[in-house]
Amino acid sequence: MKTYEFKTLEYEYVVCLIALLRLINEKHYTNYIREQKVLEFISQIFHVFHILCTKNDIYSDKGTWTTLILLQNAVLIKILRFISGSLAVYFLDAAGFNKPIWANFFRLSVAFITQPCLQLENFRIYKRKKIIHYYGDMRLGFANKISEVWYTLGAHKILFIPELVGCFLEISLVGEPEVRAITLPILYDMMEVEWAKHLSFHGFEAEVINQLDDLIEGGRGDIEYKDSFHKILSDKCQLHKDHKFMIPGLYFVDLITRLLERLLDYRWVNIDDNADNRMSCIVNLLNFYEEIKRPEMVIRYLYKLHDLHIANDNYIEAAYTLLKHAKNLEWSEKELSGPDKRNNAYAETESQLKERIYYDSITLLDKGHLWEEAIRLCMELSDQYRVKMYDYIQLSLLLQKQSSFYDNIINKQRGKPTYFKVGFFGMSYPTFLRNKIFIYRGRPYEMLSEFVSRLLVQFPKAQKLRSSVLPGDDVTNASAFYIQVCTVQPIAEEMSPPGVHTNIAEYYHCNGVKRFVYDRPFHQGDKDPNNEFASLWLDRSTFVTAHKFPGILRCFEVLSSSSVNISPLGKAVEDLTDANSDLMSFIQLHESDSKAPINPLSMKLNGVIDAAVMGGITNYEKVFFNDTYLLKNPDNKEQVDLLKSLISKQIPILEVCLKLHGEKVKSSDISLRPLHEKLEIQFKQLKKNVEQTCGNLPGCGITSPRLPMSVLRFHAARTSADASRASGYHSSMTSSQESGGESVRESHEINQRASRSDMLDVYPTMRTSGESLTSLTDKPRMEPSRSHPVVLRAIELTQTLHPTRPARPTSRGSQFSLNSSRESLDSKVEVPLAKNHNEFRSMENLSADVQEPDRLPPIVPPKRKQSLTPLTPISVPPSPPLRATTVSGGTRYSFQPSSGANPPPVPRKKNIRKSMASSQMNAATLGSRICQQPTNPHRG
Repeated sequence: MKTYEFKTLEYEYVVCLIALLRLINEKHYTNYIREQKVLEFISQIFHVFHILCTKNDIYSDKGTWTTLILLQNAVLIKILRFISGSLAVYFLDAAGFNKPIWANFFRLSVAFITQPCLQLENFRIYKRKKIIHYYGDMRLGFANKISEVWYTLGAHKILFIPELVGCFLEISLVGEPEVRAITLPILYDMMEVEWAKHLSFHGFEAEVINQLDDLIEGGRGDIEYKDSFHKILSDKCQLHKDHKFMIPGLYFVDLITRLLERLLDYRWVNIDDNADNRMSCIVNLLNFYEEIKRPEMVIRYLYKLHDLHIANDNYIEAAYTLLKHAKNLEWSEKELSGPDKRNNAYAETESQLKERIYYDSITLLDKGHLWEEAIRLCMELSDQYRVKMYDYIQLSLLLQKQSSFYDNIINKQRGKPTYFKVGFFGMSYPTFLRNKIFIYRGRPYEMLSEFVSRLLVQFPKAQKLRSSVLPGDDVTNASAFYIQVCTVQPIAEEMSPPGVHTNIAEYYHCNGVKRFVYDRPFHQGDKDPNNEFASLWLDRSTFVTAHKFPGILRCFEVLSSSSVNISPLGKAVEDLTDANSDLMSFIQLHESDSKAPINPLSMKLNGVIDAAVMGGITNYEKVFFNDTYLLKNPDNKEQVDLLKSLISKQIPILEVCLKLHGEKVKSSDISLRPLHEKLEIQFKQLKKNVEQTCGNLPGCGITSPRLPMSVLRFHAARTSADASRASGYHSSMTSSQESGGESVRESHEINQRASRSDMLDVYPTMRTSGESLTSLTDKPRMEPSRSHPVVLRAIELTQTLHPTRPARPTSRGSQFSLNSSRESLDSKVEVPLAKNHNEFRSMENLSADVQEPDRLPPIVPPKRKQSLTPLTPISVPPSPPLRATTVSGGTRYSFQPSSGANPPPVPRKKNIRKSMASSQMNAATLGSRICQQPTNPHRG
């Protein structure tokens, strides 16, 4: 037989105590209480009973002692009924009223009713029926006694508000509906009592909100409780005679009902490991607490949301969550109070706490590659350091960090986020998702299939709807899970300036947005099998979210939506406008970055010039550029003219792109040469067709992409300096000729004319501008603007200058030393970089002013074998003199034969190693012998 032991010695007497109390009847109790100090006795018995109800570890095996626990509770109910009568007799009148003893009774009542062993709805059916058969539902009987005791307090009830609100609220959250029906009216009575005293129940309302947040999160309550609370209290408020009480009373009931709904949703998602749903529920609670102005609850849930974002690598959303807290703080020396003071041990003032939050947010935004927002925070912080704090050391560090953010924007590639529309349909979803549509901010470059797979992991029972049309009532009212997902495109709220860097423009395109579009193609009218484009319309749906992206969440609910149909002509205009904009972005990218990848440009050119799928411009010509279409649709003439203008403008843009593509193919990727040649052939045919169809419409040219002036100056100065160095090097190699200087200047002018020709090819609008290129370059430097973009092209050499290398002499003799030859070959003309446009213009003739040397260029000496072994002196015969001959390619050198016999032969090599072994020379002897070598007779 198994032996059970109590954990402490005091608990050995529990069974004896229960047996004694079980034998007491009302008469025994009345006689006993007369002989005792009532207050002391009741206080002690309350303390013992509270321990028996709350200490669940009294018995070593709870399952075996279930019968004893139920018997104990039955005895406690009997004794508490006796004690409640004594409370009314001894402590209810005004003279002897004792508030603490009454409060202890109600607290003991809560501990008794909320015991786990009395929650019968959690037991199996057989066990539940057996308990009810022997003891009944003890919660129900004791709830009636609590209600009776409360109403006996009379005028003293106001003393327990709002102190005991949490006690009755906890009892009302018990899972038994009859217990709720008994205790919820007590809460309504508390409202009336406080209203009669203060003409408001703000204290009662605040306590209910505080207690509900903890109780619901702890597992109490359910949807049935929310419905019961709303029904019982609303009915009582509507029956109230005072109209002034009814309106705020109904508002309070509705407020608590909405809070219960959000708290229950949050508890439901905590069961599942779904971070997105938990974040959505937290934001719902945040919005609610902001609405009722409860800052301590707002801060509590803000940092819960922040921790969830960090755990899921949502650094941008975590930063925005912190900034939501920072908005409530000021740049002042006001001391922290309330939750800010309790939760921040390292900050004493609001300014210090806000500064700390800003630095944490900047770090998170840097991790999330949202440098534009980090720069905004740096600028606000720098203003404080410069104007108010005068902390120049911290300002210096901050500005360095801000500078690195600007550099990251231009030089680092950021992934572009994808946006998805997600609809949750069906009655099985929780209330915060049920039959609602959301916009999700996906991961960078995330595909639709990847996002759907990730979403179905969170909702494994969901069925994906194939159609993108909003479902009907058969789906929305079904007891199932349905999900609808499609990709949407953001609509930029703030447009970037034209011609800026691609990385800057992409930020404005996908950030700070709250409107999104989805295009659903459909055919209207008869479908032409030869040209489906003629009847292809678009059903364009626009969705507006509650907040802008990015924000404190990765998804926001759609507040409104609208739909409009786009005709094939309107779609053609949009497609051409987008294509021209994309091509201009490629021009700007490759003009400013020589290392930009060529593959995206190749794909774009191939898609525009060789549009094999949709037919491209050919389809537009067949459908819109004919008299039949204009007769049927005379109102569309302006759009047809606009379409022609866009097609005409696309030709010079394509020409520039092809030229850039050709240069990249030659320099980096030769394997794309067949593709480039094919594109050139197709472009010539395309250009010819466009000229025949559209003619020369006004505004067909393009303007130069508006690059930053720093980029333009750098490229212009670097190219000009390289050209000057090359010209100076060529001048030094041909200085012995009488026309050498004129040759350099002539080649420089040829290069300059070629560069101007390139600029006219790239920017045809300059031909009709009424100004020559020279006049444009001679003008003083102007600041760039949108209406007058700066047209500045670096000078590029079109002819390569290769100096003719002199022939190597056949003998070992040399007229010049090796060191002087190297110094002459390595000498270059140093040209400073241009600082402005005028200086850049003056650098064009820089090479013409280079002074030519007075001596012949050195001759490269013959190579010698380097050896660490000592050498014997060798007598070298005199070398014949040199002769210089001027030819068309430069100056050539040859040896002039002597007047006598042929030059003496070169002596045979001696065995160096053998001579070393025989002589055994040391280092000093070797040095002296080298100094005694014969002098070349041709020197001097």
